[in-house]
Amino acid sequence: MTHLIRMSRLELENLRDYVDIEKGQAWIAFSHNKKSYKWKMNINYDWLDTEIFF
Repeated sequence: MTHLIRMSRLELENLRDYVDIEKGQAWIAFSHNKKSYKWKMNINYDWLDTEIFF
């Protein structure tokens, strides 16, 4: 998660993540400018979901 902060150069707070490969569930959550965000991620073995960058 610290890499996400460095890459975005945004002031992100309350960073949280969850990954359960066997259940096929993953998400990241954070706050920015007092607004909360939660993004569900796609599980594809050990590949990063590139949707996070767009």
